[in-house]
Amino acid sequence: MINYKFIYERTTEDGLSHEIKTIAARSLKKAMKAFEAGDAKSVLVEWTSKKKNYATKTFKLPYKTRKERKGRL
Repeated sequence: MINYKFIYERTTEDGLSHEIKTIAARSLKKAMKAFEAGDAKSVLVEWTSKKKNYATKTFKLPYKTRKERKGRL
């Protein structure tokens, strides 16, 4: 299992606040499906691969899988 760290901005009464949520999953696709951010527009995902390589990626929300974007393949 790989630990994916999701960093996103959330609007509160005091303004914007950064929140971090960690999800353990076998793939980035499954971690993105399990992640729920509420009203966030984008999310930064950080993880370390099995070969100990550090990686980051930014996604627009709400996230749609390739199957949802392209229709039935």
